[in-house]
Amino acid sequence: MGGITRSGSLCVVPPEVHDHGDDGQGVNMEGYIEQIFKELPFGIALAMVIFLGILLIIWLLLPLWVLFIQWNTGKIKDEIRNLADQLEKKEWDAKNKGTVRSKE
Repeated sequence: MGGITRSGSLCVVPPEVHDHGDDGQGVNMEGYIEQIFKELPFGIALAMVIFLGILLIIWLLLPLWVLFIQWNTGKIKDEIRNLADQLEKKEWDAKNKGTVRSKE
């Protein structure tokens, strides 16, 4: 089913792929992981599963991270806008005070 081919490359195929039974389950992740642990040395198989797990977590969290960055960027823009408005208001108040004093 799986194993080392004549060319020396590793062929990882879970047994469920070749099993054409009527159980309706098809190929599942457990079969792939089980086959990886059967065909590869334990250390390499463990490293591969951990690496794939990390990739899966990153893939799942990436949309949330992008949404957080967009939300945070919008918040920062709002704060900069508020600061600019406050500065303009202070300048306007300073100008108005100067004109009021000059009229007196």
